[in-house]
Amino acid sequence: MPEQAHFSVQPLPYYASITIRVLINMNLIIQSAADADTFAAKLKNIVASIFNQLRPVKSKYYFTLFDAIYFTDSKDIVDLTEQIRQRFAEYGLVPKLSINC
Repeated sequence: MPEQAHFSVQPLPYYASITIRVLINMNLIIQSAADADTFAAKLKNIVASIFNQLRPVKSKYYFTLFDAIYFTDSKDIVDLTEQIRQRFAEYGLVPKLSINC
């Protein structure tokens, strides 16, 4: 009789998330397609650097993915929201946050 493999499946922890859309000031109008590519690349790098620096205080587990952070303790929402707003303000940008719990 062949041996049977035994394993257990652990449920993933529940994750809340915050995602963003960035509202750009009207004075940042794109002049040409080349400028648009450069601008998009810069904005993408800004978003990545901001989200890669976020650190939840209460959550045991968290991860970032593009323009979102997923975390396990909803008590982190207020602090993370403030971190995101402050970091975008340094660049003169205003994020629109979408919070899912």
